Amino acid sequence: QLAWTVGDIASARDYQKENLSIRRELGDKKGIADSLSCIGYDAIHYPDFASARPLCEESLALYREIDDRAGIAWTLGFLGWTAHLLECDLASARAYFEQSIAIMRELGDPAATGTMVNGLGDVLFALGDTDSGRALLEESLSLIRGTDQSSLVRPLRSKFAAAYREGDYVTAQSALEECLEINREIGNQAGAAEALAELGKVASARGNLAAARTCFGESLTIFGELGSSAPVPTHCLESIACFVSSQGNSEHAAAIWGAAQAVREQCEIHVPPVERLEHDRKKAVVRSASTKSSYARAVGQGREMSLKEAIAYARRVL
Repeated sequence: QLAWTVGDIASARDYQKENLSIRRELGDKKGIADSLSCIGYDAIHYPDFASARPLCEESLALYREIDDRAGIAWTLGFLGWTAHLLECDLASARAYFEQSIAIMRELGDPAATGTMVNGLGDVLFALGDTDSGRALLEESLSLIRGTDQSSLVRPLRSKFAAAYREGDYVTAQSALEECLEINREIGNQAGAAEALAELGKVASARGNLAAARTCFGESLTIFGELGSSAPVPTHCLESIACFVSSQGNSEHAAAIWGAAQAVREQCEIHVPPVERLEHDRKKAVVRSASTKSSYARAVGQGREMSLKEAIAYARRVL
């Protein structure tokens, strides 16, 4: 749990797998269910499309067998994220979150309830019901504030995403700044780096190019310092490629894009279905700024870079 909190994903994965092996040897059904649930959560958010649902379903079956209501509620929520983020099955996602919320309310856990209310709100946004989605998002934040500070990060990121889509960059920036503050307070450097990269996007959209360069640069610095213990910064590199392209540096942009895609392939970081439209939009922005031959050449150069070289290159051309 500590490794997750501070963003050390590689160590968290190793601990989870070791813990599952021990629990299976002991025949500890709750321990097995807990480990499966944690590994399933990992598979959702650092997407492993083939593993997420089977892991969560095995965990849910065990929780039901031992009548662990909290475990059931959490795993229903994990299945909600699986259906939404990995399978784009919004009807199933809604049903999972509604079941989870009903149990969480019975248990009287405001932070956990708020987390699942946030998940349902994101589904309603995706369904086009923005008024209901926004109401649930605010309810989520209200439920969580004053309880578990780290749990605020998810709904704050949802608030940023909703505001950014609507062109409300003031609200988007405010939500991200609170995310950044929380991540720094709890020692989650990877989360801080991700928030800084998103702040770079917002600054660019608002025309504040100096602030955008500063935020992107700080994000890259943190990712570079964290090394292999951090999530791979593909989103950050892709956003920087778009920013650099908008400044007229088309070949640099294409090289950064190529480096990001090579890292995705090497680390098997697939683009979740829910993010494919945004990913394709970014690719089109970078590609449209170059001729076909110059784009292909620059992408090829970028694909030859290591992650460390790609981070250094992006910092130089910002």
